[in-house]
Amino acid sequence: MPGTICDNLAPMTTPVMAGPAAPEADVPPVEDATGPRAGARLLHLDLMRAAAVLLVIGHHMAFPPREFPDAIRKPLMLWRMGGWVGVDLFFVLSGFLVSGLLFREHQRHGQFRIGRFLLRRGFKIYPPFYLFLGLSALIAFALDEFPPLNKVVYDLVFLQNYFGTHWQHTWSLAVEEHFYFFLPVVLLIMLRRATKESRHAFAPLPAVFVAIALATLALRVHASLYVMPEAGHITRTHLRIDSLMFGVLLAYYYHYDHRAFVRFFSRRSLFLGLSAVVAIVGVALLPRPSLLLHTLGLSVNFLASGALLGVLVTLPDTKNWLLRAIAFVGANSYSIYLWHEVVRRYARRFTNWATGIELSWAGETVIYVVFSIIVGILGAMAVERPMLAIRDRLLRVS
Repeated sequence: MPGTICDNLAPMTTPVMAGPAAPEADVPPVEDATGPRAGARLLHLDLMRAAAVLLVIGHHMAFPPREFPDAIRKPLMLWRMGGWVGVDLFFVLSGFLVSGLLFREHQRHGQFRIGRFLLRRGFKIYPPFYLFLGLSALIAFALDEFPPLNKVVYDLVFLQNYFGTHWQHTWSLAVEEHFYFFLPVVLLIMLRRATKESRHAFAPLPAVFVAIALATLALRVHASLYVMPEAGHITRTHLRIDSLMFGVLLAYYYHYDHRAFVRFFSRRSLFLGLSAVVAIVGVALLPRPSLLLHTLGLSVNFLASGALLGVLVTLPDTKNWLLRAIAFVGANSYSIYLWHEVVRRYARRFTNWATGIELSWAGETVIYVVFSIIVGILGAMAVERPMLAIRDRLLRVS
């Protein structure tokens, strides 16, 4: 999930194969996450990351007390009950950014290297993830709460979304990890089947996306009706990969028909942006569990998330300090996402042990949100960024 929230796109180059349009002159290309951070799209995609991780953090907080006034409790309840929609923001963004790495390499060289792609993903995903698993296991061991060994193994090999996990939020990381292996194979098949007369190799992608989206929706309907009516199925990769593939579809148009992409979203930015927010809020308000939510609701959510991404990726840059501060949170969203559940699980107990003070709901929630962000940023600075620097020295962009 957030992981996955990955590398931003480097400046577009003249493609090797005929067909792709050059970038609009007034819409600067997306910068690589490890390069200069001046690109307008980097800022706005980081804002999208920040929104996604804050939604998820809110989804995992404790329920607000019933004695709160409705004007305060209802928005908090919407955040608590509907914050799960942030996962699809992460999924669509991951599909967009990760496929962009492969599309850019194809544009430069007429091909891409799967091994290099997976190695880049490995440097991004594995060091923070396995450090998180190791340190959280030590904490659990110290508190005599060590999880069952089989769940530890499932976490280690990214099968937790099918077989169980000690940390429930890591299911989305498993979905994305499976996607990283699935996507390059699909694109490589297209590349191998392409003919010289083809406009470009990935022309079948829209049809492939439609087929995957319809198949995934049908499987969700079947699972909701006959397999796991209580929605335990919604963490499975084969039932959520449509969100990631929609991000791939957007990246395809962004890279191979850039002028049309920018024209479509920039001319309709207000309508699409407002419609996307209304749709996402509407999905968040649907009762859980419900057949509508876990079938068409998930489809609407990723389509709206993709529309929001398309609008954000075409917005001009801003110097607003507040937006840049929020974007900084988004830039560290992977580590924040990893550690927020550890903070939630242990912060109240640690505070009570250290100070003898029993926290109120408000105090517990403030500590949970603030320290989730702080711990995540520190984790990113200690592990994620140094590993990305090593990666970029070893795998220089070519």
